[in-house]
Amino acid sequence: MSPEKASSCDRPYIASGGQLRGAPQLIRVDRFHDQDTRHTLIDAPVGSTISFSPRPNWDNVDEVLMAASAVSETTVAEEPYDASDGLESLIRSSDQSAGLLGYWAARPVTYTYSVQCLNEQQSRYTLVFDTWSDSEFGILDCKLRLDAMAQWAAQAAYESYCQSS
Repeated sequence: MSPEKASSCDRPYIASGGQLRGAPQLIRVDRFHDQDTRHTLIDAPVGSTISFSPRPNWDNVDEVLMAASAVSETTVAEEPYDASDGLESLIRSSDQSAGLLGYWAARPVTYTYSVQCLNEQQSRYTLVFDTWSDSEFGILDCKLRLDAMAQWAAQAAYESYCQSS
C-alpha cells in the first residue's frame, strides 16, 4: 500500500468559530534571596499549538494558517509563548532583596475555525489554535500584606508562595 499523496486546499475559506478564554495561570515565579540570588519556583513551558480535525494531508498548510490569521485577532502559528522578557525587565529595574517574589501569569485561549477548500467543498475541517494572552507581571514583597483589590495573579502568587514561606 502506498502512502497517501498530499493535496492542496485551494482558496481556503475560513470562518471563526469564536474563542474560549480559560482561567489565568501562574507560569513563572521567582523568589529573591538577595540582589544576585533568586530561585525559580515554577517555570511552566507554554506555547501555541495547532490541530485539525479531521487531519488533512495538504501541502499548503501554511497558506491555510495565513488565511486563518486574516480572520483572527492574533497570528495563527505554532510557536513558544515567551513573554518572560517582561518579567526579566521588571526584575532588572527593581530592588531584588530577600522576601521579594517575581511572577508572570497568562490566560490560555482556544480559538476555533471552520475550514473549507474550494476543491473539497463537501469536506469541512475544524482548526483549533491553543495559545496564551493577557500576560501579567509583578513583584511582591512577602513581608507586606497584599491589598484586597490586587489583580488575580498577584493574589495567587501571594497565597501560594508568600503565605507558605
